[in-house]
Amino acid sequence: MAVAVVLLMVFVATSGTPAGTDVPRITAPAWQAQPVPVPPELFGVTMNSATGTMPAFRMGSVRFWDSQTRWANLQPARDRFDWATLDRLVDGAEKAGLPTLFVLGGTPGWAAPGSPKGAYTDGSRTGAPENLADWDRFVQALASRYRGRLHAYELWVQATHHMYYSGSVERLVEMTGRAAKIVRSNDPDATLVCPSMGQLWQPQAREILRRFAELGGYQHCDAAGVKLYQRDAADPPETLVPLLREIDATMHAAGVHPPLWNTGTVYDIPLREPLSPARSTDYAIRFYLAGLYGREFNLRRMYFYNWGSSKLPLVLQAEGSPPHAGQG
Repeated sequence: MAVAVVLLMVFVATSGTPAGTDVPRITAPAWQAQPVPVPPELFGVTMNSATGTMPAFRMGSVRFWDSQTRWANLQPARDRFDWATLDRLVDGAEKAGLPTLFVLGGTPGWAAPGSPKGAYTDGSRTGAPENLADWDRFVQALASRYRGRLHAYELWVQATHHMYYSGSVERLVEMTGRAAKIVRSNDPDATLVCPSMGQLWQPQAREILRRFAELGGYQHCDAAGVKLYQRDAADPPETLVPLLREIDATMHAAGVHPPLWNTGTVYDIPLREPLSPARSTDYAIRFYLAGLYGREFNLRRMYFYNWGSSKLPLVLQAEGSPPHAGQG
């Protein structure tokens, strides 16, 4: 398998436009490496579904976000939890044999009433909870209920974007440390992914990443969450490689070198122009090939955004429809 992947990357990086398609010639360096096993978990998708249905084509892992599993959905009141949606998703992933990544984020309004509202219609807030005891209680309830069933936890989402997090970096580091301690006490085999950092094309976002590292945030986790994406949906996936180099340089300057998990894309992706079927198929494959190249920079997971929705520039499979041509 590893040999085939290496040869495919060299072919894709040097081939011309296939006859009868609008896929342009790719200007990216050809590369090759010694054959090594590639864990299937590298090839992941974020779920945009709350039904428990899983992709109809073979994937290696799934991530739960935009699946009605935000903190505000799971704990609508301080004294009430609602696990029905997450139960369905976890059951579906188990039946499909897929490792799971749960994402924490979306503070309930009751826990941060003075905080700005976020990007969703559920009233979730962007700030940290006013009382961190509420955070501890939620993480404890989550980790104890799904012990051994959620394989990894992303300890916050899009921490560099004001529509997802508007608190301080210091508070984020504290929340990360507290959540990590609770999850590890309940489920020591779970993988902990530090809060994902997006908008990393911008120096101010990389500064937040650097500050999080300097405050010791990455000491609490097994991996760092980052948002790797090209500047525009129509740009070739290989253009995310320079961003990977920027992230690597920022981590190096901060003196940390955690494994990287690519957990998403840019906030305004639903507003981008749709790609043609031919280019969609081509770009989906090249997204993961760029992830294989990124292993040189300690990149270990690539979660494509997303599965289930039909409102994105590149649609893998809309729920209830067959996979996009070529995605099987």
